[in-house]
Amino acid sequence: MSHAFSTFFFLHYILPIRNRNGLNKRLWPSRKLTSDPSRFQIAEATAAESMGLRRRKAISGLISTGFVSFIVSLPLLVYWLQPRPPGPKVAYCETDICQEFGLTLKASINTSLDPCDNFYYFVCGSRDDPKRRDTEDNMTAASYERALAQIATDKRQQSEATRFYHSCYRPRANETAENIAQFLAFKKRLGLVWPEKAPTDQDPLSIMVDLAINWDMNFLFDISVVGRDRRQVLLFTRGRLGFGWKEYLEERPQLDYKAHVKRHYDIMAVHESRVKVSDSQLRDIESRIIEAKLDAMYGTPEQNWSSLGDLDSWTPSVRRGQTWLDLIAKHDKQFQWSATSTVITEDYRIFQNLDALLKNRSDLVVGLSWIFVQTHLWIVSDKVSIRFPAASVNSQAKKYACLEYVDSRLGLLSVSKTMEERFGQSDRVRNIDSFIVRVKEAAQNLLGNLTWIGQSVRKYGSTKLGNITRRVLPDQDFYDARNRELMYRQLPKMNDTFMGNLLRSSDFYRERRKDERFEDVYSARWFPRFGREIYLHLPNLLKVAIGITDMPLYHNDATLAIRYGGFGGFVARSLSYAFDETGITVGTNGERVEWWGKSAEYASKVKCDVRSTSDSPTRRPVRLFPGVPGVEVAFAGYKVSVSSDFRELDDFRVRHLEQFKDDQVFFLAYCYALCSRQPRTTGEQCNVPLKNIRVFAAAFNCPQGSAMNPPNKCSFFDL
Repeated sequence: MSHAFSTFFFLHYILPIRNRNGLNKRLWPSRKLTSDPSRFQIAEATAAESMGLRRRKAISGLISTGFVSFIVSLPLLVYWLQPRPPGPKVAYCETDICQEFGLTLKASINTSLDPCDNFYYFVCGSRDDPKRRDTEDNMTAASYERALAQIATDKRQQSEATRFYHSCYRPRANETAENIAQFLAFKKRLGLVWPEKAPTDQDPLSIMVDLAINWDMNFLFDISVVGRDRRQVLLFTRGRLGFGWKEYLEERPQLDYKAHVKRHYDIMAVHESRVKVSDSQLRDIESRIIEAKLDAMYGTPEQNWSSLGDLDSWTPSVRRGQTWLDLIAKHDKQFQWSATSTVITEDYRIFQNLDALLKNRSDLVVGLSWIFVQTHLWIVSDKVSIRFPAASVNSQAKKYACLEYVDSRLGLLSVSKTMEERFGQSDRVRNIDSFIVRVKEAAQNLLGNLTWIGQSVRKYGSTKLGNITRRVLPDQDFYDARNRELMYRQLPKMNDTFMGNLLRSSDFYRERRKDERFEDVYSARWFPRFGREIYLHLPNLLKVAIGITDMPLYHNDATLAIRYGGFGGFVARSLSYAFDETGITVGTNGERVEWWGKSAEYASKVKCDVRSTSDSPTRRPVRLFPGVPGVEVAFAGYKVSVSSDFRELDDFRVRHLEQFKDDQVFFLAYCYALCSRQPRTTGEQCNVPLKNIRVFAAAFNCPQGSAMNPPNKCSFFDL
């Protein structure tokens, strides 16, 4: 009875006092006490006792029992009233951006898998998972939808971008035949004579250089210019697969190749009996070119550079008597080049694979012609089905492809209003630049705290990072409509056929190559052909795609974990190239200097076995750089920002991902940014860096010895 009363007394008197004082208000919800009445029953008095006596006895018993119960419950009262350390302070990001991110990740994460076994599969889905995401493709599609929305609002087709787009997407009935005729004439002018004629003396390398410099249409590599005047450098990059090629490569194993080839022949009015290359031979030639492209496209690139005069030694299969300098001078009418001009290649395999293809020049001309026909004929002829047989994707595929043509010639004009809305206010541009600076400062701080390098190395490395040139967004004047009108005032009217508009806009694009606004306006795209980011050693230059400043990688209304894990991951990986094996041999101003010096500790870290599982000869194994130092820099920047911006919180979680702590969301965002459906991506760029840092294993409580928490790790900054 005393126990029941003490419980009653505490619940109804002591706890309300605590709640009125603001203590433990959410310990439990308000509830009604329900107990067995027999436990509170008092024995009835005998009939001989008077009512007053019974009342006095009852009151006396109640007081006596209450006093005893109070004494018994006093320790419990003291326990509840004494101060205790507060629990973790947890808040939730309620913004629309956070909710969008939470829903996106929730749809991607496979909770049936253990994150400590394969974190990439946990976040992105396994290789055979039909729901597996491709983050870059999804973001590209979202950028296309923005451009389509802008075009849809231009009902009167006042913008040249709108007119160009409609000439591609909805050609007038009488224009298709003219488009085909113009395309075939253009192809012939380029030297791509097959299948109408067998190749004779056409030079495949000359064709590719022309396509790369003047038309931005080369399949195997891109050529651009970095810098101007005396500091101009010729840059060879791997490029991307044009629209439709990813889908084609997925369907190619099941493709009726003979029927596929015939459909193209029919449109070009070529009789297959007159073509001296069989379907099987054509498929083999195509396979070799595609393999050369993919081999250089995926994996960590290995930059190299030389003088233009020395470039010939990289490709000994070039036609005798021919030089790279001759070819560049022949096709580049905007810039002057000499044998001493500097050439940078994003990856040495571009030239290695090109040299292998040049051993059979005749086959290469056939292959280049066939690649060119497949890339463009389905649009030119308005026969989407020859590229995308499934009717369900026909319309959308053509819309996206037409936008790609517009963007390739007119830069950011098709998304100018989106750009103005998002970045028209200078503080938004500053926010992005400030964020990149924070990531850079995190790298500088980590270098500065390394105990196994000398003070001079720490200082030089910090200076080099501080001097990196950053290119992300156009200058502020682009966001003003009147300024944009002046920038594009010399653009021809897009009132011709699609092919006519393509050729005329190509002339405009080519003539802008020496313009000071070429890089940030005329050649800029939401997702450039160099990919999402690129760091160049010699000019100490970091270029970032505008597209990755968007969700799900970045937004001012996203949490710091999302921003640093997503966008910050790309920036940090690129910055780490500044002190990779090549970076430590290049000075701040591009000079050759061994600024790190000889270091056994550095050599040991670089050679450390990071446990990459890529054993295929077609895939380059992941090494320490740039992934491991990159994720360490991004995580360090995130923790510094959290400590300064959210000091009152222990954890800031995301709606729809409530089960994940802030640190865990950082790693989710980091890996989701790398989700891909491409067959050559194995998830190693996600898994290898994370399994080599202690903070990941701690965040997900991975058991020692599990796949994502090996006993021996290969860290650079020892995080």
